[in-house]
Amino acid sequence: MKKLTCALLMSIFIMTPALPFASAAESGGPEMTAEVSTAVKIDPAKASGLEFKTATHADKLIKINYPQISGMDDAAKMSKINNLIKEHALAIKSPFAEELKDVEMEGNFTVEYNGSNIFSVKYSVFANVKNAAHPVDIICAANIDLNAVKMLKLSDAVTVDETLVEKFLKGEYVPRGEDLDLRAAGALNDIIAGFDKKELLNRFKDPAAAFYFTKDSLVISAEVIHAAGDHAEFAIAYGGLGDALLFKPEGFSKIK
Repeated sequence: MKKLTCALLMSIFIMTPALPFASAAESGGPEMTAEVSTAVKIDPAKASGLEFKTATHADKLIKINYPQISGMDDAAKMSKINNLIKEHALAIKSPFAEELKDVEMEGNFTVEYNGSNIFSVKYSVFANVKNAAHPVDIICAANIDLNAVKMLKLSDAVTVDETLVEKFLKGEYVPRGEDLDLRAAGALNDIIAGFDKKELLNRFKDPAAAFYFTKDSLVISAEVIHAAGDHAEFAIAYGGLGDALLFKPEGFSKIK
């Protein structure tokens, strides 16, 4: 297996960091991708001008859904954006390149920010490798600068330093629905206390650090023990970041 930030050693399989984004060709195995013609049902709280549909990548027991935008006047630009989204989505399986025949995976997405200058997508992925100690939940995100047509790293969005780590630790915990709420389970304080600040800083500096934009906050994910869900997300309000916020999302509006 090639060296990756998300080096998933299946014999250990304890924690899952954010995923790096290799090309689809590097992930191994034949690709079958189908465009779904029906438009995604968009949450009014997370929508703006761009329209998008769901595309599905299917490869053996792997199924990954991802968005493809439509309706842009600039067809060439739209094609480049969609290629970025697709390559990123297919790279989700790249850490499993040597286990593709033995891995079952399902990935779904939510569009967290659909604005005039940013398209922010979060992927929630369940992966189970044959004979592994347990399955794993993975989170990764694609944040596309719609003006520059490029994928943003966390360091492009915010100044990554010790201050960011402190704000993250004091941020608003984002529960993973009813199935996993560390606060409700009484485990949140222990999870926060268990973070190593230097290790967090190193993770945030990694180009593969998982983060996404919402209407009012920058949400960053950090790995935790499997029993706590493999990763935990904390939201930092844009106002609390001040000048440290390097990329300011714009154009957010609800569907009329």
